Amino acid sequence: MSEILKISNLNYKKNNKILIKNINLTVNKPEIIGLLGENGAGKTTLFRLIAGLGKGYTGSIAVAGETSIDKIKENISFNDKLDAFNLYTKLKEIKDFYAKFYKDFELEKFDNIISLLDIDMSKRLGELSKGKKEGFIVALSIARTVKIYLLDEPFSGIDLMSRKKILQSIIKWLPQDATVFLSDHNIEEVHQIIDRIVLIKDKTIVADETAEKIRSNGESIEEFYLKFY
Repeated sequence: MSEILKISNLNYKKNNKILIKNINLTVNKPEIIGLLGENGAGKTTLFRLIAGLGKGYTGSIAVAGETSIDKIKENISFNDKLDAFNLYTKLKEIKDFYAKFYKDFELEKFDNIISLLDIDMSKRLGELSKGKKEGFIVALSIARTVKIYLLDEPFSGIDLMSRKKILQSIIKWLPQDATVFLSDHNIEEVHQIIDRIVLIKDKTIVADETAEKIRSNGESIEEFYLKFY
């Protein structure tokens, strides 16, 4: 059986600037993985490469044994920030685009998440608060049925109630056999649900450990994190 994800000797430069260096990572079973690190550490770049959105890297990325970009994209849902849509785009139009473009997009699941997050689908993208927009993006992402979900800082800069609702949606609606990467520079939101910590610093992985082992060593996730920052 192929690994869910296998990254080998991954390096990536852009405009002669190192963005990712010597990344090696293997995921063999469904789990919730916290990809932690400060802003600028390389988390978003790594997600974009895994999702097939970056070119010119060296090394290899395989998802469920597949290395072609088209096959990888079929197996991954990435919480795109919707930059391709202008602020006047109606939310329903974005929903319809996702439903048409992704064969695995589940309309009923999407509608249930939107209801939980109390998002008004009659609005346009530019009318949403930051919290509602992040919630809408998460709803689009997890309404798909894929092997890997990449959720890049879904709680960034939003209020406590919105964070709780988004986290509730993630827990309730993601498939049990899915692998989920939750990226954040603040571990407060994710430490209770993650099975594994992958810590990135200075463009590379500096720690990879199960949450169970960290706690069995008498450390909290936060204490483990702070040893490296």
